[in-house]
Formats: sequence, C-alpha cells, structure tokens
Amino acid sequence: MRKLAFLSVAFALAAVSFYGCDDKSPQNPLGIDDPTLNVTGPKGGYDIVSAGGLSTWGYAINQSGQVVGEMDTSSGDRHAFIWDGGEVIDLGTLGGFTSVAADINNRGQVVGVSEAISAWRAFLWEDGAMTDLGTLGGNSSSAWGISENGVIVGTSGTATGAIHAYLWKNGEMTDLGTLGGRGEARMVNDRGQVVGRSGDWRAFLWENGDMINLGTLGGTQSKGNHINAKGQVVGESQTSTGAWHAFLWENGDMIDLGTLGGVKSVAVTINDRGQVVGYSQISTGSWHGFLWQNGDVIDLGPVGHQCWAHGINNRGQIAGDCYAGGSTYHATVWTPTS
Repeated sequence: MRKLAFLSVAFALAAVSFYGCDDKSPQNPLGIDDPTLNVTGPKGGYDIVSAGGLSTWGYAINQSGQVVGEMDTSSGDRHAFIWDGGEVIDLGTLGGFTSVAADINNRGQVVGVSEAISAWRAFLWEDGAMTDLGTLGGNSSSAWGISENGVIVGTSGTATGAIHAYLWKNGEMTDLGTLGGRGEARMVNDRGQVVGRSGDWRAFLWENGDMINLGTLGGTQSKGNHINAKGQVVGESQTSTGAWHAFLWENGDMIDLGTLGGVKSVAVTINDRGQVVGYSQISTGSWHGFLWQNGDVIDLGPVGHQCWAHGINNRGQIAGDCYAGGSTYHATVWTPTS
C-alpha cells in the first residue's frame, strides 16, 4: 500500500492513510529539476514544473497557484510548506519536529497537522502564524480541509477516547458525530457540506446536522475525499471484487471512474468544473496521476515515471508529486497549455 509522505505523522488519529489505497515504491526515477518536461493527453498538453531540491510532496493548490504540502528540511525534520512563485516557504511547527499542510484556500489560509509539545494538533496558518485549533476534548486532532470562507474540518479525539469528525468555525469546534464507530472529515464546501468517512468506513455527506451514508461500489468500504461547490463528491470505494476504485458521487448515484489499466485508483479532488484528479495503478502496477473529465481519463504521465495528483484548482492547474530517484520526491505542478 502506498504510504503518503505525511504518514510520518504517526499519531493515532492518522493510523489510516490520508487517501487510502496507496503505494509509493521507488521505481522509474524521474529527473524533473529541468522544468521542460511536457505530457500530452487527448484534451491537450501540460507544462510540468518541479520544486526540486530536497524531497517535497504537494497536496493542494489554490487559484493563485500556491501549493501546500510537506518538505524534508536540512536538519532531517519534515515541515509543512507553501510553494509560492517559485519559492518554497517553511511554515514551521507548533513546537515539535514535524508538520504537514493538507489544504489551502484562495485567501492563503493553510490547514494541516503539527507535532506540538506533547500531542499532534490541527493547525490554521495565516499571515505567518500557526495557530493550534484545539480538540473535541481529547489529546490530538488534525485538519484536512478548509473552505473559502474559512470553515475547517478534520478529525479529533474526544474526552471519552473516541475519534470523531469535526467542523471548526469562528473559533468553535463542533462534533459532527459518526455513523457508528469513529469518523474523519476530509473537506467542506462553502455551503457547509462536509465529506469524509465514518462507521465501518463508509463515505459520508454531512449537511445541517445529518450524516448520510453514501454507500459503495459493491464492496464493504468507501471513503469521501473531496466535495465541490455543486455538492459533487469524489473518493474511493471497494468494488465487488474487493479492489479500490475512484468514484464520483452525485445526486445519490456513485459512479466508478475506473483505472489506468491497473487494479487500484483513488479520486482525491474535484474542482467546481467537475474535473477530478487522483492517481491510479497502470498495468505494470506503477502509479500515475490522472485527470478525469466528462467521462475521459487522461494519464498525466510523463510516460515511464511515477507521479501522484492530489489537487486541482478551477483554472485546471494540478498539484501533486513525482518520484525523483533514490528516496527523493518532488512536488509538481501541471499547468494546461491550452
């Protein structure tokens, strides 16, 4: 299984992977310090630019093209960062050694999780300062998504030791409950609709106090990863064969987005134009980022290299990361050329 880089944040709340079906085995080294690589798909081409340097992983991108994720530091720690205008900016921590930025909105507000003095805590970073968002009464918390109006969702321990999804707004953290068992909230849109997974690991949609089970693609488990302004949800689900496939959920229907020829795929983000990005195994078992739009799946390549797409803005710019050889990965941006 692919373990996203910020599983280095190995606290109990993140005992499961950030996006689920996952494998990042070093193979097919990618040398993209030279930002001249180009990949062409049936819907046009992309210019590809890498952050270079020490390892960086890109998880989200806003309308300004600012990318957030995590980076290796020269001291051997791992910190949240913003990649802005060619500069990679270290966001620091809440006092520990490790932090991860999971999302950024168009106001430049960043959320994620950081090691604090004695726990892992959800944070909001803005105007150069990182703020601890607290918990639902437990010791640890994490923040995974932020809306354009500054509403934040994530996961927190409770006073009873349970793990619940939460919504944070204007300084107050609200318990969203569960479908039974634990819960994780991954994204919220400006309408206040929240998606994640809960109970026996089923994708959910939460709205106005009600948590709805979105079902599966025929298997037993599913996970909601993102929701756009229209209420379209993407994520991943087990099929009747037990394989994990990317899905798009809309108006009560869950659609299997398929794969790039391999067994597994994950849909990570959907923009307001209905474009979906994620990553999929190809026939060899390696992982490639993909773009899904209007029923077509585009392999983001480049051919022969392992890359993972995690975020897309409404301009169609895509953020992710690519394997660069050895133990190095580089945050990467795909910008449409047409």
